[in-house]
Amino acid sequence: MWTTLLAQPNMAVKSTPLPDDVCKVTVYDSIGNATTFGEVLQKSKGKVILLDFWASWCGPCRKEMPHSNKLIQKYENQNVCFIFVSVDESHEDWLNGIKMINTGNQHFRFEKTQKLIVRKYFNIPGIPYYVLIDKEGHVANSKAPWPSDSNIKKQIDDLLNL
Repeated sequence: MWTTLLAQPNMAVKSTPLPDDVCKVTVYDSIGNATTFGEVLQKSKGKVILLDFWASWCGPCRKEMPHSNKLIQKYENQNVCFIFVSVDESHEDWLNGIKMINTGNQHFRFEKTQKLIVRKYFNIPGIPYYVLIDKEGHVANSKAPWPSDSNIKKQIDDLLNL
């Protein structure tokens, strides 16, 4: 589970590309096709990306989803992409979670033995957890505000205007 990591110095460096070991982490789409985390992010290069790390069993994650949906609607016709990455180990639980949260956009699930690489890089102490990536594909905020926090809109707007 992702709920017990002790705080460590944040390895994610603002305004730098993600390192190869993070980009090579395997993720699965809803059909079960494997790709890499880097390929997922590369497809959205040129857009501001809000990464949402969550799990189907996480109550606070599910509680934030209506706020995520409002952000998705607000930025629908702008260069903003929302990528939801689950730490669920069960593909079926994850798919049921996607149905339950009723949010569109891109959904991926980590390969269970590799998710620790991403967790360590972003210093993720637990979920939900949010990261903003700028239009160049660099980390803009490795500890972004939650969708329910009004500061997230300002940060997204600032990145859109760069």
